[in-house]
Amino acid sequence: MRESAGFHGFQDIASSLVGAPTRAAMRGSAMSHEADAMDEIWIVDDDQSIRWVLERALAKEGFQVRSFREARDVIAALEEGAPRVLVSDIRMPGKSGIELLYQARRKR
Repeated sequence: MRESAGFHGFQDIASSLVGAPTRAAMRGSAMSHEADAMDEIWIVDDDQSIRWVLERALAKEGFQVRSFREARDVIAALEEGAPRVLVSDIRMPGKSGIELLYQARRKR
């Protein structure tokens, strides 16, 4: 009987993200605050339980995670810097995840 991927499947995906360094690996390097922000993974979802699961799974793998409830909060945060990875829900109140990703790409 095949085991459901579920949470453990997500952990495998999270740990193999496109070469993103783990937090432990980054500790040993001299990095500015800006460079540190660039290595974050940002999660955008209006569902708190989804944000919680993703935050915990990624943090457990050593990633620095910042989460947002709404697209407008991400757009404001993009003024300070951009994440290495942006994971977004598609259907959210206000701007959709697709609109958010287009705006984030223009700000790069």
